[in-house]
Amino acid sequence: MTLTTLIFWAVIFVIVVALVLSGKLRTLLKAFFNLFVEDMAATPEGAEALFRQKEEETEEKFRRADNVFKKVAGQRKRTSDELAVLKNRLIEVEQQCEKLAQQGDEEGLDIKITERADIIDEMELRKQTLATLEAAHRDAGEARAACEQALNDIRKKRKQVVSRMKHNRDMKDIYDDLEGIGADNHTSKLLDRVMEKDTDMQDLVAGSKEAYETKNSTKARKVEKRLNSSVNNEYKAALMNKYKK
Repeated sequence: MTLTTLIFWAVIFVIVVALVLSGKLRTLLKAFFNLFVEDMAATPEGAEALFRQKEEETEEKFRRADNVFKKVAGQRKRTSDELAVLKNRLIEVEQQCEKLAQQGDEEGLDIKITERADIIDEMELRKQTLATLEAAHRDAGEARAACEQALNDIRKKRKQVVSRMKHNRDMKDIYDDLEGIGADNHTSKLLDRVMEKDTDMQDLVAGSKEAYETKNSTKARKVEKRLNSSVNNEYKAALMNKYKK
């Protein structure tokens, strides 16, 4: 294999690889773009940007339809005016034909009759043109109205959807905050455990006290204490009476 042939096939290989990579690159870029658009559409700001883009496209269609409508309307007006001029010219020529016939001027009459025929041909052409322009004007008006309605609809929908998305986002933030406030954290769980232990300790103390008071030795000491208290009270009363004046 010569060097020239080797270079030739190397160039072909590079071109093929470039084409393959470019196709994959386009696919990859398209996938990233679609993901980016989806992420944008998930936020009120992204949705509004997409609506604005659609609104601009619809507005451009409306401007084109409006220009066509105005152009056709202008052509229809001009053709109608030309037809009116031809009608007036026909009346004048026919009057001239009448006058030339009265005068017996056949040569002049032949000229005016030829002119009259040309005017009638021009009028017929204008009538046909006007008929097509009338249909075009009607169709252009319908297209213009449809584009205007589509533009108004997209503007209305943009306001409704973006406003609703902002409201939903605000409500989500509110409930996320409420969820954080109402949720039990680790400290709350520890405090609940402390309260449980405190209740258990109170029950244990009450039980121990009841057990202590029900013992026989405890009951005996309480009886002896009451007896001693009675004796002491009697002794005190005797002393007070003895030295009472």
